[in-house]
Amino acid sequence: MILRLKYSVVFFIAALFSVHAQMLNITLEDNVEPSGVLPHAERSLDEQIVSELSPYISSLKKTPFSTIHEFYEDSPRGGLTISSDVETYRDVKSIAANNKSNYVHKESNTIFPHRIGNFERVQLVVFKEQPLKIHALYKAVQGESTFTVSLTPSTEATEGRLRNEFLTHIRQLSKEKGKAYTPTPTFLKFNGIRYVNNGIEGTYVNDEKSFSQVNVFECGSWMLVTKLDVVGMDEASFRDFSEDLIRYFNPAKLTALKPMNLKPIVDFEREALQDTVVTGAMVASAFKKIDWATDNVSIKERYSGFPDIYLDMHTESLKAYLEVLDRKKTRSAIEENSRFYTDLKSINDAGYLDEFVMETYENVMIVPAYLYLDFNGYTHWKQARELQVDLLKKRYKINYRALPY
Repeated sequence: MILRLKYSVVFFIAALFSVHAQMLNITLEDNVEPSGVLPHAERSLDEQIVSELSPYISSLKKTPFSTIHEFYEDSPRGGLTISSDVETYRDVKSIAANNKSNYVHKESNTIFPHRIGNFERVQLVVFKEQPLKIHALYKAVQGESTFTVSLTPSTEATEGRLRNEFLTHIRQLSKEKGKAYTPTPTFLKFNGIRYVNNGIEGTYVNDEKSFSQVNVFECGSWMLVTKLDVVGMDEASFRDFSEDLIRYFNPAKLTALKPMNLKPIVDFEREALQDTVVTGAMVASAFKKIDWATDNVSIKERYSGFPDIYLDMHTESLKAYLEVLDRKKTRSAIEENSRFYTDLKSINDAGYLDEFVMETYENVMIVPAYLYLDFNGYTHWKQARELQVDLLKKRYKINYRALPY
């Protein structure tokens, strides 16, 4: 059973457990030499060597772990040819009677054309259990290439929504293609005039001119999924086509239909709240995620969904959890909670908190460009330990709800 608490109510709980947000004022003064640092002439030979080599070391900076591809709503490319000389209907029955027509999905005000480029719509699926959901299949006029476009209503932007949706679709594609792995995700950022959308792409290179790809976008109260299985395109043409397809279905326009309310709601598990020793730490953890998103992610982006695909949000949240419990004189009497704290602290103290979070969420996380991840060291370190820290067992969930609610 879940106990739902508004963000404002959570502040009351936080006060009970002495969890306070604090502002830190830092004054930077010119020409002040940090204490403990010797003048150059008095440094050891090793220190002088490191100092002299630092420009060369910085030039060898490793490639960022995460690939982020940004593109724009108002880009002039727009290379898709859309059928405009056919009938257009808003009624599915009319489409069934005349398949060579354009369909307007009235709930999202999205047109699913009869023809997009060299592809024709061969199937349109609506769902009885989700009447607003729509799925369209397009097939190349010549050849075996296909793509699908799906729109699914989603009135709650629960943390993890985008990542979980992507993992569901990429695992399905992996199964269909007989792959024993899932591809390294590319993070997409669709920059609209009014809204910004986060997306995740997974691509298989099957052959020189054969590609399979899934793209998932968080669009406020909608989720947009495109799936491509293309043969006969070179890589550059495939990339352009995929991007133009996303631009046509326009994630930012979908967000504009019903953006998220940026006053978050925190859903706490009732069982978790019964352990008063860890409740304050849990509240601090949730607050840190909310505050991190507010401080580091633009409003235009948050209107599309709760942005929990940033690694720093999770590590800062876990550190806040540990900081509260570190001040406690007594630990939880509940074995599971006590072990969670002990193991999490050992991971953090060993310097592997980033690697631990990445492993938990299957690397579907945006990593800061400056961060070096030592997965080999982490794997070696944890082999001698029996860790029992399960981040996938949620003690709370943060939601943005669709406006109005």
